[in-house]
Amino acid sequence: MPERPEPNRPLPIARPAGRGRADDASIGSALAAVSAAARLAVARVYERYGVDNDWTRTVRSSWYPDRIDLATRTLKRFPRDPRLVLVAMTHLADEEFYASAAAQLEDCDVVLHEAPPLDDAQRAALRARARRAGFVDQGSALPTDDPRWRLADRTPEAMLESFGAALGVALDPVAVRRYCRTLTPAASGPAAPASTSARRRLRIPARTLRRLSRVVLEERNAIAIDAVAAAIDEGHRRIGVVYGAAHLFEIEDALRRRLGYRRAGVRWSTAIGNAAWLQFALGAA
Repeated sequence: MPERPEPNRPLPIARPAGRGRADDASIGSALAAVSAAARLAVARVYERYGVDNDWTRTVRSSWYPDRIDLATRTLKRFPRDPRLVLVAMTHLADEEFYASAAAQLEDCDVVLHEAPPLDDAQRAALRARARRAGFVDQGSALPTDDPRWRLADRTPEAMLESFGAALGVALDPVAVRRYCRTLTPAASGPAAPASTSARRRLRIPARTLRRLSRVVLEERNAIAIDAVAAAIDEGHRRIGVVYGAAHLFEIEDALRRRLGYRRAGVRWSTAIGNAAWLQFALGAA
């Protein structure tokens, strides 16, 4: 019977191929580990704050939610100081949700946003899933090509480097993109099952999961917080922040504690109003 890896040892799935580069099998398992860590990080956030909280709420007419709403919160400090507009985001939602979010950010001098998926292959897969559910994906719907929109996150390549460091394998962006393209489903076809089956086979040490979770959540939050502080120093008067809802608890807390901001208003928008597809969205978004 194979020995289970100790928490302080590199993952067996992260074995290098050639000059420290991962082969396709290792890439698939590494990406499955990252996906598992991301879900764990988000689950811990909602375990702490609850499903209905300052950034997300469910509206129910019976035992099952009818819709999910996300918050946009405005923060202020002193009358002449910049205003901050924090918009809770999700990867898949109703088209009207993204239109509402973009409208709320229209008068911002700069909009700081989270990173998109790694490449066109992953974006195509996400869009195919969205179409099947009657949703729109975040990357297609938001105007991130607007010159006022600025990445306030690690680049996809930098994230791969951090994930690889946590797993003990070099994840080459070119190799990862090539692998992702092999998993891209046709527009009307089923999603490839490779990542799901790989995740089920994984035995990920708790220490490795914690390292990956820090990359997914805490380290990216710190980048967003620093970007807001830099935008304030640059003299912008109204600054938008577009990030996943699970990130905004820590981001808002830091802006309030470190920079002295306080809440000045909230607006709730329905992200998912199609009850028939709500369960799908909870698993895919």
